[in-house]
Amino acid sequence: MSLFQLYVSFCQWLLWLQEPVASAPDAGAAPAAAPVVEAGKAAAQEGARTVQEQPPGWITMAPVVILGLFAYFLMIRPQQREHHKRQDFLNNLKKNAKVVTTGGMIGTVVDISSDNRFVTLRIDDSTRIRFLRSAIQGELEEKSDTTSST
Repeated sequence: MSLFQLYVSFCQWLLWLQEPVASAPDAGAAPAAAPVVEAGKAAAQEGARTVQEQPPGWITMAPVVILGLFAYFLMIRPQQREHHKRQDFLNNLKKNAKVVTTGGMIGTVVDISSDNRFVTLRIDDSTRIRFLRSAIQGELEEKSDTTSST
C-alpha cells in the first residue's frame, strides 16, 4: 500500500467519524399529540438533520499534521543528516585525502590554510588550485571496475 493510498484511507476514516449519528426514536414519547405539535417536532427534526455540527478541531487538523510529519521524516530529516555528515567531513579534512569539489573537480588535499577557510588541491602533478573549504563536496569514493568475463 502506497503512502498516498494510506493517506486517502485515513481521510475517508476521518470523514466517516464526522458523519452524524442517527438517533433512535424515544420509546417514552407521548403516542398521540396534537397535529400542530407533531408538525413542529417534524420540522425541528428536519432542521436538526440539515444543520450538521462542526467536527472537533483535532479531526479537521489531523490530515495537515500527518502531512507535516511525513514531510519532516521523508524530506527534512534526511537533509539534516546529510548536512551534518558533510560538516563533520569538512571539519575533519586532512592532507592527502582525495576529494571532489561541488564543481566536480577531483583532487588531493595538499594544504589547509591556517584559518581553515581555504584548501589547496593537487589536480595533477604540476597543477595546484586553491578552493574555499565549503566548495569541497565530499570524499572521492572510487568504485572498482570489475568486469566479469564469461
